Amino acid sequence: MIFGKAAIVSKKLLAAVTASEKGFAWLVFVRACQGLSASLCGIVVVRQNKQVGFMNRLNRVLAAAVILAVFAAGGIPAASSSIEDGHVPAERVQKQWYGDTVRALAAGEDADSLFAAALILPLTADPESAESFADARREAHELLDRALSGDSGSGELLAHALMNCFRISSCDPEQYAGSADRLAADNAMLLLPWLQAAVEAGDEDGTASLLERMAAADGYDSYLLETGERVARALKGVDLPEHDLPPAAFDGDTLNAETRRALRLNQTSYIVLSNGVPTGYRSLIDACSRDSLSSKLQESCRSIALKMQDSASMLDAMLGVALLNRAARDEQDRRQANEMKRRLSWLSSSYSRYESGLAEDEDEALSEEERYHRSLLNGARVLETFYEQGGEIKGMQALLTEAGLPVEPPEDWSGNL
Repeated sequence: MIFGKAAIVSKKLLAAVTASEKGFAWLVFVRACQGLSASLCGIVVVRQNKQVGFMNRLNRVLAAAVILAVFAAGGIPAASSSIEDGHVPAERVQKQWYGDTVRALAAGEDADSLFAAALILPLTADPESAESFADARREAHELLDRALSGDSGSGELLAHALMNCFRISSCDPEQYAGSADRLAADNAMLLLPWLQAAVEAGDEDGTASLLERMAAADGYDSYLLETGERVARALKGVDLPEHDLPPAAFDGDTLNAETRRALRLNQTSYIVLSNGVPTGYRSLIDACSRDSLSSKLQESCRSIALKMQDSASMLDAMLGVALLNRAARDEQDRRQANEMKRRLSWLSSSYSRYESGLAEDEDEALSEEERYHRSLLNGARVLETFYEQGGEIKGMQALLTEAGLPVEPPEDWSGNL
């Protein structure tokens, strides 16, 4: 997945992806904080670490060691109190910004603004209330439909509308079937929600048909780059939260251009990742893991796995490795999967060292606000590289190469994701 230190994902994370759809929201929540995009990590996670319900749900997905690694990777202290001296706590300011931004963007008519508003809406919900999330999802879906009416050929708009529709009992996904059929010829990911429905219904013929169609698609893409570009464009026209920033972030009373750009990129990163895991990953793994899988469906699963390995997203690539191991037709396939796993594991490890080096460069004499500002700017540079290189994996490779760190593992190195 794009926009963060997403490569540093343990076996427990991968198990969470393949074991529980309910864990996706929390998986994405934490993965948004795993890079140098420390703004939302510091505000939403660290400053909410006293909220027992939040951390308990988080711990169902991640081990405590992984959570601590998240904090350490961003150079963020593992405990932080709310803003003192009578100021509004940072997380409350952030929540208020979500609400204000949704209202401003939803008043527009362009697809970018409506799309961004739809993705931000779930972040305004009460994390303790299922009803609040359901209401936010319904409102978001109305905005997605408005956005689609102005840009019906957009894959990223359709993908999010589909994922939302399958989660709303009153929504009929067949209204999107025509558009999905056209776009799915290029992108197998668009069929995942239908695959999930077929698997859960025990529809073996439907499952087989969908796997064959996914295998026939030209590629597999989670649309994270396209989604991020749309959200970033929409946020150009809105005010950004300015709390916890040092004087160096301002020109007089106004945010300087560099800080504004960094804030916009980091906000975009979090908004995208909080919505970014497609529905149906577990069903794909389940459908391709049956003992009775025919040779034809095994070949379909193998083809899908190879497409996922070519994705710009680290999460897609890792799942492609897992899928290929399950659908391997011979020893050569298993060797290919193991080699890809080894390379991704090395890239993950090497990129972790790169980020650790940036964190170690922080001056201990800096104030908390100055450290936050520094990590915000570092995070923006990382995110820009991911955009420029066309994806997370290529972006990581480019940053490592620039820093003189190895991208490929030594021949005698073995490791696990």
